[in-house]
Amino acid sequence: MRLDFLSPLGVTVLLGLSMLVNLAWGLSWPLLEITGIHLAWGLVGWGVLLLSGVAYVVVPMFLLTPAFPGWLTRLLAPLLFLLLALWSGAEAAGWSGAPVLAAVVAAGCGTFALATLWLLVRSKRARLDATQRYWRLGLACAVGGAALWAVGRLWPALGLWSGLPLLLGMLLLVGGFMSVITGMLYKIVPFLIWLHLQNAGQGRVLAPNMKRILAENAMARQMAAHAVALALLLAAVVRPAWFAWPAGLALLLSNLWLLVNLWRCLQVYRRHLRQIGEQLAAAA
Repeated sequence: MRLDFLSPLGVTVLLGLSMLVNLAWGLSWPLLEITGIHLAWGLVGWGVLLLSGVAYVVVPMFLLTPAFPGWLTRLLAPLLFLLLALWSGAEAAGWSGAPVLAAVVAAGCGTFALATLWLLVRSKRARLDATQRYWRLGLACAVGGAALWAVGRLWPALGLWSGLPLLLGMLLLVGGFMSVITGMLYKIVPFLIWLHLQNAGQGRVLAPNMKRILAENAMARQMAAHAVALALLLAAVVRPAWFAWPAGLALLLSNLWLLVNLWRCLQVYRRHLRQIGEQLAAAA
């Protein structure tokens, strides 16, 4: 796991420091090219590999899917690391084959996203919950972002569009990473609360059902707000004068809603922990 995300994170940090030195000392390094390489190592080298390492464990465990294919878990991290290194060198040297390598890197990321989507389709859960919907949304955005990056590198007309970096950022950061992180919060936070209350009850007082800790409809409504915010953010890339303010307000609302839902989980935990203490004291 150390190679999976710590090494790319180190490269990302070093590239960021190099840009800082470049700006502070007025050096003539190609800042635009370094910025692109820095973003790729941060999003792909660190973000995607960290997400994949987590997904290998939590997707089968919490979402009841089959295990990831062995070839994917063995090969994804070293291949993406190698491809990123090759692409970075080609990009820095101005080699004409750099766009093709970028497309191959994007294809690797897309392969992970599509494989995870396929496993989610084969989940043993009888019905979709908020976490599964969030994962599907995030992975669909990741596939779209990977395809858009590959096409943008191979098709110069799209690559020169000034809105492409913003569109990629919205798809990958808000649509991809934020969706998956929120979905896992909705699964992990109630589970940890239930586990702690179950241990606190010492087998004599049962913890509440996880659905009572955070209701499914509360999560579904917050996800709907998140989806609206994402759609408005994507529209704002094309028509910022029309959609920038509504998109910002919608994103603020969806995240405030998330905060409220997590606060309710905390209130449930405190209330039941107090009740458990009272019941155990009375039994003693």
